[in-house]
Amino acid sequence: PTDTVRCIGDCMRSCNSNMTLVGVSTFEDLSVGAAVGGYTVVLDKDMDVTSTITISGVHGTVIKSRNNSAIDGSFSRRLFYISDEADVTFSGVTLRSASASTYGGCMWVNGANVTFRSTTFLSCYTGYYGGALYANSGARIRSVGLTFRSCSVYNYGGALHLKSSAQADLESSLFEDCSNTGESGGSRGGAAYLEDDAVLTATTTIFRSNSARYGGGLYATSASTVSLVGCTFMSSTAYYDGGGAVVTGSSSISVIDTTFDSCSASSRGGGLQVTSSSTVVVEGSSFESCRVSEDYGGGLLVESTSTGSVHWSNFTNNSAPWGAGLCADSSTVHVSGSRFMSNRASYGPG
Repeated sequence: PTDTVRCIGDCMRSCNSNMTLVGVSTFEDLSVGAAVGGYTVVLDKDMDVTSTITISGVHGTVIKSRNNSAIDGSFSRRLFYISDEADVTFSGVTLRSASASTYGGCMWVNGANVTFRSTTFLSCYTGYYGGALYANSGARIRSVGLTFRSCSVYNYGGALHLKSSAQADLESSLFEDCSNTGESGGSRGGAAYLEDDAVLTATTTIFRSNSARYGGGLYATSASTVSLVGCTFMSSTAYYDGGGAVVTGSSSISVIDTTFDSCSASSRGGGLQVTSSSTVVVEGSSFESCRVSEDYGGGLLVESTSTGSVHWSNFTNNSAPWGAGLCADSSTVHVSGSRFMSNRASYGPG
């Protein structure tokens, strides 16, 4: 049965599983309750974390808030390290102001399962690999109503980094004002970065006002897989390639009922760049007012022996020096039932 208790320390360890710890207001209560497993920990107020909370190999931990309480890292530490097939749920909590030198400014999920419900990552930072969240070694992330806002990284994934067969299933989520601030080739994925067979499935999720040198919203490489259904990429920018997203390195992306709106890049692929033997399927989607200032593919660019198919989609008001709406360069793209309207190329047809 589920009981409601208030206990800390050794008392927690002696309680039965599936218990609820209500009115938790101290770091000690939160840390022990989360690590033991089997508890629903209900936060009573905002809380400062004084050291990283480790959750390893336990199941059934739920961390939730009664009044939108926040867990704060004071820009000096990672909040959570979750590993060894642990199973943890966060609900209605704000995770903010966390920072680490590498591997997830706020949270590192190493081969574990984490579910987020109406949870926010706010103003988190790391130097390398996932400004807010880093997941690797087959980790599984599930979310409904997850928000990443104002998170940043110096290299690889302003908010989220998925590696080594990690998977993320995002529903009705938001990446907003996230950035990759690096000045070198590592500045990839303003919102999210995928590598080494990682998988991202996003449904009705918004990528808005994110930025990087490559892949303003999203960057996927090394045989990774991206599935977008009912998503929006809006006002995201890349200093070089892929204002909305880059898919490269034998990776694949499906774009279903999705919109790329007002995304831009200086060099290639204002909306979406698919390159280096990758594949893209676009159905029922729109590329609107996306642009490239110097090179190819204002809306969609498919290049470098990649392949693509575009069906029942619209390309409107996109611009580039070459291939304003859709550009295929050393690649094959099959197009059917689609409309190209008011696209503007400086050289050749739009």
